[in-house]
Amino acid sequence: FPSHDINDKLKNVRRASTGELNEFAHQEILTQPCYLKECLRAYQEHCSDRKTVIFGLNIAHADMLGEVFREAGIRTWVIHSKNELKTEDVVREFEREDGVLINVGKLTIGSDIPCIRAIILARRVMSTALFFQMVGRGGRLYPVKSDCLILDLTGNAWIHGTILTIRLSRSPGGRVSRKKSLR
Repeated sequence: FPSHDINDKLKNVRRASTGELNEFAHQEILTQPCYLKECLRAYQEHCSDRKTVIFGLNIAHADMLGEVFREAGIRTWVIHSKNELKTEDVVREFEREDGVLINVGKLTIGSDIPCIRAIILARRVMSTALFFQMVGRGGRLYPVKSDCLILDLTGNAWIHGTILTIRLSRSPGGRVSRKKSLR
């Protein structure tokens, strides 16, 4: 499922009154089995050795992604507004174990999970602020973390601009230094 195919489909989806893409039409594209498998393939190829958070479109999309990842034998947590699980408990478990955390609207703004080393954007976002909030979840310092890989499967960077690569490191005195470069 080449990314240009999905981007061609997504650019034809009308916007809702919120400014985001029409959720029903967006979901119809993102829940196609070939796209769900492409998310899995991207994780396996690029992120399997990293704590990974996936941003899903809605509950149905997140649950379907969770099923695909679990069928592949990957430890997977899915959090959204209909879960009976407490977000804090799920996050603590995710921090202790290897696996993938798929979420809808729970970890977008204000969450602090510094162990995140990869983010998969499995949905299109029309809000630049929301896009950078999602990407920013990977920018927290963590002792063994030197970078965070961002996999944008739905062309968000084409809409909002390129992302700077920021390498985080601590000096012997504990000061944080950031080195930015365009990629």
